[in-house]
Amino acid sequence: MLRFRSVIQDKSAKFQSYIADGIIQPHQATVIAISGIKLPYPYVGLEPPEIVRAVYPVNNQVIKINHETKVIVDSYFEHRDRVKKLGGAEVETDIFMNPRYSHIRAIL
Repeated sequence: MLRFRSVIQDKSAKFQSYIADGIIQPHQATVIAISGIKLPYPYVGLEPPEIVRAVYPVNNQVIKINHETKVIVDSYFEHRDRVKKLGGAEVETDIFMNPRYSHIRAIL
């Protein structure tokens, strides 16, 4: 997730420089394309996927089960809008909720 987040940050900064230089107009939509094929540990089947965890404030799915009836009574995703790196620095994971990144309209 942190590698995706790092690539998104770098590409966002590049788009910001294009906007500042007038190459891209502020109202124009931008799309970032990222390939995760070379990541050393692909988490296939992880819900939500790593790329979603990098841009929305979500984490693991929680399912609450009534122990007596064995029926699911609630299901939701944990809120997580930042991750703390080993060195202590915090990395935001709410890009699509943050106005600073409003120039990014999609990530493929």
